[in-house]
Amino acid sequence: MLTDTTYFFLAGGGLEHNRHPFVFVSKPDAPATQTADIVGHSCYADQIVLGARVPEVDDVVALLETGAYQESSASNFNALPRPASVLVNGDQAELIKCAETIDDVYGRDAIPERLLTESVETK
Repeated sequence: MLTDTTYFFLAGGGLEHNRHPFVFVSKPDAPATQTADIVGHSCYADQIVLGARVPEVDDVVALLETGAYQESSASNFNALPRPASVLVNGDQAELIKCAETIDDVYGRDAIPERLLTESVETK
């Protein structure tokens, strides 16, 4: 199962060999009928949960109990935008950090004027 996140946003969990519990958001009680790997979308060993028992639903997967350190240690590996963070308490869920966009990621970058001038002069 391919997610829109990556192992690199859960680095602490990987180092600690965590197997994050997960739930399919709109059908949390659907019976697990198949085995699948839950993986991220980077190109580098992006295995989040291997051998997960999952239901046959096409839905949003929530990775639970990732911990506060994941938020602060997440990197923009290969300029991947970081996903939203949701705080879950029982049956309540609240968005606490919006998902980044590509514009957010590249918006922090600045190209020195000399490089802009040099690239124009060499054409």
